[in-house]
Amino acid sequence: MENTSKFPLLHLPILAIKEVLSEVTPLDLINFSMVSRKTRLIAQDPVTEFKKYVEYAMEVFNWPTVKRLNIEKSTFVTFDQLSSFNCVSIHLSQTSISDKELNQFFKNWTTSKSNLNLQDLFIGIKDLESLETIFDLPHEVVDPGTVRTLHRGNHPIPVSGGIDIKRDDGTVATCYTQVCIGSLYLAMLVHLKL
Repeated sequence: MENTSKFPLLHLPILAIKEVLSEVTPLDLINFSMVSRKTRLIAQDPVTEFKKYVEYAMEVFNWPTVKRLNIEKSTFVTFDQLSSFNCVSIHLSQTSISDKELNQFFKNWTTSKSNLNLQDLFIGIKDLESLETIFDLPHEVVDPGTVRTLHRGNHPIPVSGGIDIKRDDGTVATCYTQVCIGSLYLAMLVHLKL
């Protein structure tokens, strides 16, 4: 016979909750953090500790790094986490990153403070008006009639117009919007030297 009683985890004192969370798997911890805003705040410390453990293990055991990160329901991803990802490709849907945080993200990228290995970013935004806040930084608007072809591997990607931003080392990225499955996304493609 299966026991169907429920354990009132959120009614425990915070120290007891953190002790329980220290015993769950990383996947369960991430799932727990996605339940509500409260659980995300509670899980933040254990997730940070797990991240430190993984970084240590990667360094000591020479584990490969994650090159491509694709998270469908990414509301738990914070600005600090986004800025610390050392990935080539980041795709985040249903994000809670604000327009001001995206603006800071691009400012950090243009000043070489974060995400130096990033080649493409695909992130959900609220609406086209968000672009005014996001691109409150030096940029160049490219004529919509101008079509440029950027490459990812063997895949040519034609981009009409867009907004170019330039990093302090001369690297250029083109940003543009795209509708995918009824949601609006902001894409950033770094111009790669072939």
